[in-house]
Amino acid sequence: MKAITRYLYYFLLITLPYFSFLAAMTRLPFGLFANIFLLIIVAFTFIKGVNVREWLLFIFLSFFLLVIIVLKKLAFDIGLGEMNGSRYYLIVFLYYYITVWLIVNGELKLDFLFNNIVINSLLQALFGISHYIFFPTFNIYPLFLHGVDLDDFTIAGGMTRESGLLGNASVYANFLLLGLFLILNRMLVKKDHGVIKYLYCFILLFGIFLSRSRFPIFFALLALGLFCFKSISFKKFALIFIIIFVVMFGAVKYIFKGYEMKDILFFENRALKYKTAYSILKADIRYDIIGTPRKILQASEDPASVFSDNAYLEIALNCGIPFAIIYYILFFRIFLLSSNNFKSYFFIFYMLSLLFMTNCMGWNYWILYIFPVYFILVGEEAVKSGKFLIKPYKE
Repeated sequence: MKAITRYLYYFLLITLPYFSFLAAMTRLPFGLFANIFLLIIVAFTFIKGVNVREWLLFIFLSFFLLVIIVLKKLAFDIGLGEMNGSRYYLIVFLYYYITVWLIVNGELKLDFLFNNIVINSLLQALFGISHYIFFPTFNIYPLFLHGVDLDDFTIAGGMTRESGLLGNASVYANFLLLGLFLILNRMLVKKDHGVIKYLYCFILLFGIFLSRSRFPIFFALLALGLFCFKSISFKKFALIFIIIFVVMFGAVKYIFKGYEMKDILFFENRALKYKTAYSILKADIRYDIIGTPRKILQASEDPASVFSDNAYLEIALNCGIPFAIIYYILFFRIFLLSSNNFKSYFFIFYMLSLLFMTNCMGWNYWILYIFPVYFILVGEEAVKSGKFLIKPYKE
């Protein structure tokens, strides 16, 4: 039974990053297929493979969400499809349970996870770089909106933000960033500083820059700086840091040409969006308790003031403040229970920051891949130590 779970998980891990593109090409609900597939894996994993308290917490969270959906239906007469995106709030825990269960039971090796994530991120990066250089005027994004229709596929002046096959520049850049984290970690742990590893880093970094996503660019450079600091002497670090700073400053100036500094630092628009979210929550006590109808969130005529790009506020707006607080306590408890080195603390800092800057809890690939990446950073012994509250299962 464990072997069946392992192979199903392998299939999901390898193919999930391409589901959006397949859905766009075929107009089939591949995201829904992935969720159904996930439930099949959970069925094979068996409930007794996970600590009873963990399942009770998951059942409580699921019931809480169901109550909110019913109350929103009664209070605002919303369609059930409006809460469709909230399924990811529960799916993230299922990804966690399955990944840890397979590692604890010896069915999933961290080397396999490393190779899969790095290869997938490199493939996405190479596709994005090739598309940006050789076909800059061909826009892939309409595929994700209305399928195989060649209208509006040409962009005057070329692409502005590369998104690869993931349909969104920010998702694309953060996907590549996970691969970069793992390669730098491997170079640091195994002292493997071969030319090929630096080439991988360059490819991923180039792909991240082409996305023009400021947050991943910042964390890519920060991770690179920390790697240099940890792996070489201070004098060499200072020299390399200066070179990186000069090169990257020139790259940023080129990539963000035409942008004002306030736009590059994204203060003004972000503040306006967050102010909008605060105003909505303050308008009606029901919004604080059970969340806000979508029509309220999209009521503004100014696109710049429509709320987006903050997962903390997004869950509060969708499901109410009490649910959001409980949800994030349970979510970050997973990571805080097991953090054991500066790399794990860095990754937690990355997640805390990303949740503040994006709606990443709705990115299906990201919520699947964060757990393998984190487990590789903390090491297999930490995963099997019991800190993740998953026990070995004997058939």
